[in-house]
This record gives sequence, structure tokens and C-alpha cells, in this order.
Amino acid sequence: MLNRLFIVVGGVAILAIIALFALPFFVDWSAYKPRLEAMVSEALGTEARVEGDIYFTLLPQPHLKADTIVVGPAASPLVEIEAVEAELVLTDFLRDRYSVSSLTLNRPKLYFSVDADGQFAVPLAMPETVSATNVSVEDAAIANGEIHLTDGRSGAKWSLTGFDGSLQMGGMRGPFSLNGTGMFDDRPHIVRVNTSARNAADELQVAAFARAADEGYSITVDGLLSTRGRLEFAGSTTLRQTPAQVESADGVRGDLVFTSQVEANTERVLLTDFTVEPDENRPATRLTGAAVLNLGASPNFDAVVSSGVIALPPREASADAVIEPYEVLRLLGELPAPIVPPLPGRIGLDITELDLRGLSLRDVRLDAETDGEVWLVENFLARMAGNAQLSLE
Repeated sequence: MLNRLFIVVGGVAILAIIALFALPFFVDWSAYKPRLEAMVSEALGTEARVEGDIYFTLLPQPHLKADTIVVGPAASPLVEIEAVEAELVLTDFLRDRYSVSSLTLNRPKLYFSVDADGQFAVPLAMPETVSATNVSVEDAAIANGEIHLTDGRSGAKWSLTGFDGSLQMGGMRGPFSLNGTGMFDDRPHIVRVNTSARNAADELQVAAFARAADEGYSITVDGLLSTRGRLEFAGSTTLRQTPAQVESADGVRGDLVFTSQVEANTERVLLTDFTVEPDENRPATRLTGAAVLNLGASPNFDAVVSSGVIALPPREASADAVIEPYEVLRLLGELPAPIVPPLPGRIGLDITELDLRGLSLRDVRLDAETDGEVWLVENFLARMAGNAQLSLE
């Protein structure tokens, strides 16, 4: 009799398990779209819509598929995702916690913008405290993603496309980690971004790195980002630019290295104290200064640069001693071409001593401006040997 009871109970349990596995195939999950949309909207503090189909299974592990998810106002969405597939931790799911163990985002698109008043427009309202969130993402795979930024003041647009990588998210307030590769300015780039969780003052520590895949240049940013009201950043940055490859050893140069403290918002970027080494193999030749990059409808810059002593390296003793028609032509051919920034601005340069081998200049002063295409030297002043004055306009 007892054996029969065990058989009956076991049979019922097996049927129940089979029913749990089979039930999702008979449920019209589209009826649960409003519930899913409400959950996402509550978590992000903005409108969310599932415009495609959804499918869900509970066992052996909660598994969700959804097509065409849109976050943000219909007129100007913040996020568009072609397809989402997620696996959740069952024990956390039964306790109303959404711990995503595996997530795949297919063709996600993020749209950011700065409005005409200089405000960073992100229509999200995150939870007030870290403990208020019940969503975490252990590992998310991003396939063919896009990030677009538009400045409503100048109409300028920047885009990162074809992004393939991974995302980790400890909660709706962070910490966040993003790694991958994408196309920017028609060149593949490697991107890494890591942040802390946002604190009660809506601040988070940010460490970001981007490098062109051809190793032409790289940039590193590290500092504190405030997201309350207007975006503000305070920290440091390092830019490293690799010179073009040359065929002979005579033309070998080291990387150009630019380091600076940074204070930035949507109105301007202030480089309070920067150092430039045009050739890191010659650390004695360096420039220091400060600069401001004004953003808005007409971006421009203003920089003040100074240096102690700048000298050209001596010529090789075994070099061809053929005399040029004029030494000044040879000198100009050896000087590096000036960098032309892609926007208008002004620069003031002070050099205590400029050694051009056969010619030495002291107390050099240069004032110049550019329209983003060419430089115009307004004046050039220097003292030569014998206290002679050199002036160019």
C-alpha cells in the first residue's frame, strides 16, 4: 500500500514538472507586455515599449526573449534594441530579484544629445540609492551596437558604430564596465570604460581608455563625473600619438605625449595645467601651459604655452655634408610641421631660448590664430646674438 502511495506521489510530481516545462508553449506571452513594460519603465524612470514578440520559460532556468524594445519618448527615443535574450538566476527570480547571468543585446542603439541650453538630455530617473535596485547584469554580450551623440547648439554629430563587446552592471546605479571594439571616424577603435556605483550625490568615478586599432593614438581619462543637473567632470587625461613609420633610422621619433588636469562640462573644457612632449625620447624638450576649449554653437579654443629651452638635435657626424642653397631651407625642412586643430582658436607661445643649431633665439614670443585650416602668425618676436631684435608680422 505504501509503495503504491509513493508511486502515485511520484507520478503526480513528474506530471507537475512536465507541466511546468510544457506550460510556456501554451501561454500567449504577448498579454504580459504591459507588465514587462511597466517593470522596465519603473526601473529606468522613463517610458519603455516592447514593440515585438516576447517569449518566456521558467525552468530549468528563467529565459526571456523579446524583440524591438524602445526606451524613452516616442518622438526622441534614448535606446532602441532589435532583440534581447536573457537568462536569470532562478533562486533570485523567485525572490523578486532580477540577476541576469547571461544577456545578449542585438543591434542596440543609444542616442545622447546636448540641447540648445547646454543640458545633457537623458530622460532617465535612476533609483535614489544603490539598495533600491533589484536588477544586476553579470555578463552582457553586445552585437553590432551604436552610440550617437548630437550637439543641438552647433549641429555636430559623433557616432560609434559596429560595436561588439561586453557589459557588466552591478545595479541600475552601477558599477558599470564596458569593453569592446567599434568604428569611430572610419577607424576601428578599442574602448574600455569602468565606473564605480553612483553615490548619494550622483557622482561616480570613471576610468576610460580608447585606442585606434592601428595604434596611431590613444587617450586615457580618469576622474570624478557628476551627473546631478549639468554633467561635470574633474580629473586627468593623457593623449599619446605615434609618429608615422619611417624607412631610415635618421627619422625615428618618439611618441607625442600630452598630459593635463581637466575640468569639463557641456559649456567648456578647461585644461588647467598641461605638459606636451613632442618627442618622448627627448624629455628635456617639453612645453607647458593652459588652455580652454569653448563648446556651443561656435566651438573654439584659446591656449597659452611656454617652455624653457628647445633645441634641435645635432646632425649626424656621418651625414652627407652637401650644402643647401640656403641654410634656412635646410632648417625649415627639419622642423616638424605645426599641428592644425580642426576648429578655430588662438595660441600664445613663450620660449626662453630656441636653439636652431647655427642660430639661437632668446625671449621668443609667438601669437597666432587659426580658422581650422591654416595658421596666421600675427607677430613673432625674439632677441638674437648681440641683443639684436627680430620681429615678424
